[in-house]
Amino acid sequence: RMRIIMTPIDDQALTALQGLLKARFNVVLEKYIEESDSLLGQLQPAKQSQDDELMIRIVHSLKSSSRNLGANELSDLSGELEEAVKNGQYDEFEASTQKLQSLYEDVKSYLQTNYLH
Repeated sequence: RMRIIMTPIDDQALTALQGLLKARFNVVLEKYIEESDSLLGQLQPAKQSQDDELMIRIVHSLKSSSRNLGANELSDLSGELEEAVKNGQYDEFEASTQKLQSLYEDVKSYLQTNYLH
């Protein structure tokens, strides 16, 4: 019986991207990590100052860039957070922010371990 190991990244999508970007692949991954770190760092302050527009922009960016790298679960959750803010569901947003952070940490360490070593 095969054990399915859940990874935070769709490796097929990432391998396809690697083939496409060739030498630029590592730069793109490093930029993704750098930008995502920055975006997630802005999320809490944006929430505290109730800046809906900024919160939406942050999770929207994260949704798109994560999807491009095959981090589909992270992308989906970012999309849910985007909808939550648009609908004024701040409790839901609050509850999912920690999950977002930990999911991102998984993605980041997976990229660093498997692709950026």
